[in-house]
Amino acid sequence: VIALPIPQLAFNASIGYLDGSYDEVRFDLSSDGVIDAADLALSIPRLPKWTYTVGSTFDQELGDFAVLSFRGEYSHRGKTFFTDNNIGTLPAYDVFNASISLISMDEQWALTFYGKNLSDEAIVQQNTTLPFGQFGAPRFSTLQKGRRWGLELKYQY
Repeated sequence: VIALPIPQLAFNASIGYLDGSYDEVRFDLSSDGVIDAADLALSIPRLPKWTYTVGSTFDQELGDFAVLSFRGEYSHRGKTFFTDNNIGTLPAYDVFNASISLISMDEQWALTFYGKNLSDEAIVQQNTTLPFGQFGAPRFSTLQKGRRWGLELKYQY
């Protein structure tokens, strides 16, 4: 959904709801030695039930020269399982991003100062269960980048 209360201001929002389930299972996903209803009842890995995003953009023309654009966006992704047997989980996370851009009127160039993951949330991007270990199966986890700031210059020719 996008709303434009005035020409310079836009609000956007989106929501996603997924209720995935298995129709058929051909392998023992639950690791109990049989293929049965317990396997069918498992959640599909990496399929969050809820995702949503809200944001806004405000554009201010600077004469015939350029547009100054302010943007902010908040997004959420729900908890998911990362293993077929639903033992391992990826936690839910929230991210806030913002930017200020100076864009030429012909949109040939843009200079943007941005901030991503401004709340510096630790976001587990991937978990891999390793097949060895004395005290249970160890995991190797990768994280998305933490808070970062940047300056970007784009030129289209």
